[in-house]
Amino acid sequence: MKLKSTIPYSHLPQNQQYIYELSAMGGVAEALVTFLEDDRGRKVFHLKCTASIKILNLDYHFECLSRWEAEKSILIFDSYEEKDFSKKIKKKWELNPDGLNYIENKKGLVLEREVIYFPDKEIENIFDPLSAAIQFMIDPLAEKEERHISIFGKQRILELIAKKDAEFILIEPIQGINVVWTKLLSQLRLKFENNYIKEAKIPSPLQFGTLHLKIKEIKNISVEEATQILEQFNS
Repeated sequence: MKLKSTIPYSHLPQNQQYIYELSAMGGVAEALVTFLEDDRGRKVFHLKCTASIKILNLDYHFECLSRWEAEKSILIFDSYEEKDFSKKIKKKWELNPDGLNYIENKKGLVLEREVIYFPDKEIENIFDPLSAAIQFMIDPLAEKEERHISIFGKQRILELIAKKDAEFILIEPIQGINVVWTKLLSQLRLKFENNYIKEAKIPSPLQFGTLHLKIKEIKNISVEEATQILEQFNS
């Protein structure tokens, strides 16, 4: 198998939610990262982000969901979906035995675009954007450790190296990433505390301002609340 995505773990939060405050360009936003389990017993990472930016007259609602099968001491990738509720765009990625299947549905059109692409080498560490960050929570980087990470995109695989210094996790893009995102990711700073993301800073993709993510609250949620999150995402 050329593509393989697993995360070793000893402890995975269950029905736990991390609430972040996001400040950017004079706007107010909230990001919720939740660890769940679906009706098939798959481990689920869910992100919901809402924002209102007055200077851009923008109301934003984005969610993504990463599903993983739990087997002994590892998680095995199942699928990843994104939903931009503001623009009515849905995206989904799945691994097949040799490559990656990407489907995009825009404004209600059925399977507007479907792409299958194949790597030219075997890749063991490949993640969706959400699990690429969350893996550091459940499989922490040691100080001065470097970890090669691949992230699947729309038509090609993006390659990065994550490095841990005394305070932050730093990202070094390698290939497959355009100039703008190479610059942005090179300036990304992730600060961890007790194996959760405490703070993150990154320049805005709009080329001005900085996106600042900061932990606000960590709480446990009920099974009913977890079920509601999944039902709303799938509706």
